[in-house]
Amino acid sequence: MSIFTQITTGATALLEAAVARLRAQRGADVAIPGPWTDRESDVLGVNITPEALGLILRRRNEGYLEAWADLADHARRTHPHLHSQLQLRELSVQETEFEVVAGVGSSKVRAAYARDACADLYAEWQERGWATWAADIVGAKFYPAGLQEVTWERWDRTVAPVALTRIAERRLSYACDRFDPDPWALRIWDAQDPYSDFGGLYGVKVSDLHPDKFVVHEPRVVGGHRASEGLFAVCCWYWLFGVYSWKHLMALLETCGRPPVIGYYNAGGAQADGALKKMAGDRAATAEDVAAARRAIAAMSGALRAVLPDTVRLEALKFEIPPNPAQILTSDKVDAYLSKAINGTTGVTDIVAGARASHQTAAAQAMTPYRVDCRDVARVGTILFHRFVRANPDKFKGAAPPKLRASHEEALDLAVFTGAIKSAVDAGARIAEPWFLEQLGAPEPKAGERLLGDPIPGRTPPAQLPPALDPTDEKSTS
Repeated sequence: MSIFTQITTGATALLEAAVARLRAQRGADVAIPGPWTDRESDVLGVNITPEALGLILRRRNEGYLEAWADLADHARRTHPHLHSQLQLRELSVQETEFEVVAGVGSSKVRAAYARDACADLYAEWQERGWATWAADIVGAKFYPAGLQEVTWERWDRTVAPVALTRIAERRLSYACDRFDPDPWALRIWDAQDPYSDFGGLYGVKVSDLHPDKFVVHEPRVVGGHRASEGLFAVCCWYWLFGVYSWKHLMALLETCGRPPVIGYYNAGGAQADGALKKMAGDRAATAEDVAAARRAIAAMSGALRAVLPDTVRLEALKFEIPPNPAQILTSDKVDAYLSKAINGTTGVTDIVAGARASHQTAAAQAMTPYRVDCRDVARVGTILFHRFVRANPDKFKGAAPPKLRASHEEALDLAVFTGAIKSAVDAGARIAEPWFLEQLGAPEPKAGERLLGDPIPGRTPPAQLPPALDPTDEKSTS
């Protein structure tokens, strides 16, 4: 047996042992809390260059996401405009109200029972941090992939998913053996932690763990390459251009506040008395004079006070400052590209005076990613409802699982909707009444319930008043 085969066989055995342990623990949290190595993320700072970014991109395309996730986090923390665009999408979903809608099944009674139970579960989620979970779901679109672990608890004779915990994106990986039959399977990989169950050569596939323990987010943003997905893949180069523009702008500001200075010494010597004619005498500058000139130039600022010998002369260079530095123009252009990439428009956060119509159009355009984000979050809630119902068959007895829906989905134009339905019915269309009530969010009336428009028992209906007289009617005039 070759050395390579021995190493591969041993690594496979370790991986299978780790998977077996994790499967045995599927009722408890297996990936959280994260390892200590999560605190040791790389921060390149001003050392990021096009060459460094290119190397990180190459590793990312091979499936190694750790350095890429660290760079994405660093970019967001150091670029206020990039952060504001991402935060806008997250906060918009956090402020959205969601509601639980009964599923469609053979038994409406059981579906209603499941809906009420899941509504209570959703109320529990709101107490435990639903807003943060929703922000994590939306924020996962910044990366190639996101992962949340589901925490289950036992309530009396019921087991329920009560929390979603974000797994750090730097722990995720698509790296695998060249002959892996499932090369694009998402993995949890603690590459730098020798004590982690998710160590080894490539970590552990999420699909090898219990299917109800995790929620996987693999956004489709640009398409074509699984590891190069995410909004940061679109923004990374422009973010780097913005870093360069601000770096050079800081150099320009330093130049403006501390202009270049030329120091002259020993220019023809000095007069012996040094009082009347400078730089035209017979005394040469000494080493101490030169050192004093160097210190004065090195410490030059607007508050500098220095006493120099008469053999030294300082001259500050004068130059014109451009009214619109190229660095500012570049930064503004970069910010506009970032806004378009993330929110589809620049008109939501970049307010321009006197452009109300443009901003209204931009606000309407920005509703598209907002609706998509809301549906993605609602889809995760619906998945958890399905798992909840499936995990408790004795409680729900085959009831249709409910679904979570953003309240704005019901914020349709009621007049337009009902008008369209009336026109369709008048034209002979056959529309099921339960569907119509579902679109309105109204329950079907039960037997004996008073309907809208029905008279209230014991209350006298208002007297019918005669129609108002028309002042143009000849009969109404004397």
